[in-house]
Amino acid sequence: MYLIDQARDHWNQLRADDHLPAKEDLDPINIPRLLGNSCLIDVLDGGTDFRYRIIGSAIQDISRAGQSGKKISEIDSQRHPSKIYDLFHTSVEGYCPQYTTLDYIGEDTRVGDIHIGVFPFATKETPEDVKFLWSVVEVNMN
Repeated sequence: MYLIDQARDHWNQLRADDHLPAKEDLDPINIPRLLGNSCLIDVLDGGTDFRYRIIGSAIQDISRAGQSGKKISEIDSQRHPSKIYDLFHTSVEGYCPQYTTLDYIGEDTRVGDIHIGVFPFATKETPEDVKFLWSVVEVNMN
C-alpha cells in the first residue's frame, strides 16, 4: 500500500493541531505521483451522500465510464448500503481516515483486489465540518 501510505503521510502533514486539514491546502503540485490514483469527492447532506468531483486516470481505467460528477446514490453498486458508502460515511462521522480492501468486480481480468484510503477535509470557512474527501486507490494486478 505504498501510495496510500504516501497519501496518509501527506494528509498528516496538512493537519494543524489535530484539526482536519482544509481542502484548499490539498495542492496537486505537491502530490503528482498520487494524482492518477486519486478521487476528489464532495460530501453532501452532512455525509449521507457523496459526489465524485474528479476521478484519476488509473481509477477510470478499471471503472465504469461516466462516474465523474455522479453521486454515489446514483451508482447501484455504491449507494447505501455498500462498502464504499460505509467507508465514506465513517470517515465523515469519525473525522479520520479510513482504509479497506475490496474485491474487484469489473471486467478487467488483470485486476486483483483494490486498496482504498479515504481522507477527510474541512474548509477554511468551516474547519470543524468534513466537506470533502480525498480517496487514493491502489490496484493489485493479477
